[in-house]
Amino acid sequence: MKRRKILHYLLAGFLLLACLTLAACSTPDSSTVLRKAEKTKISNFQLQVDDRYYDKTGRPVAFYGTIRCQKQPFVLWTDLTQTGDQHVKMWVASRYAYVSLYKDQHQAWYKAKASQYTSASQFQKIINDLDLLTLSAKSRRLFQVARHGKTGYVLTYSGKSKSLWRDINKSGGLATVSGDENVNGSKLTKINMQIYVNRQYQLTGFKIVAKYKTAGKSGQAKVTMNDVNSSKKLAIPKAVLENSVDVTQANK
Repeated sequence: MKRRKILHYLLAGFLLLACLTLAACSTPDSSTVLRKAEKTKISNFQLQVDDRYYDKTGRPVAFYGTIRCQKQPFVLWTDLTQTGDQHVKMWVASRYAYVSLYKDQHQAWYKAKASQYTSASQFQKIINDLDLLTLSAKSRRLFQVARHGKTGYVLTYSGKSKSLWRDINKSGGLATVSGDENVNGSKLTKINMQIYVNRQYQLTGFKIVAKYKTAGKSGQAKVTMNDVNSSKKLAIPKAVLENSVDVTQANK
């Protein structure tokens, strides 16, 4: 009898341990993860943009490049190209913008007050808009959660959800970093999205590939955010600071 009780307790113990192990290995639900991910305090990141669309004249346009940003102290670096138009490299700090232009195949840097291009506060607003993305309860439930490596999770969605498209675009969304200013008023045809978080559900990156139509013309916006809170410290290179042509007195 005693032996039977001991076996009973051992079996119960093993069952309890198995349940605890399964609970520890199970993936969390998408709503829980995304609610916490939206609260991530982002201090630095890198963006990669690759947009293909048609302008108002029907001409195909490609807009692509890289943006890096840190918030404290505020430093922004861009390397962006728009086909048939321009290729611009730029550094922006609190007061000045340093812009690279090409002349006779030679690169030159020009120093201007940030307000001569746009204000630093406007740049900061664009950056803040990128990490204010909040999803509705309906959109959060669309995502599937899976483990990603040993350090976190990936949430994925592929489809034509109008609620997700609306959520992405409500605060400026893709138009913030897209060359196509009409993307917000467009009709979604398909969106693929991955959101990466760590074990604490803090955002580490995301990728959005959205296909849409504007006035019957197809477009695609691809935005990838990575290195969230893990980018190297940004500082305007000494060579740029010392060798820029000062145009701060221009247009006065």
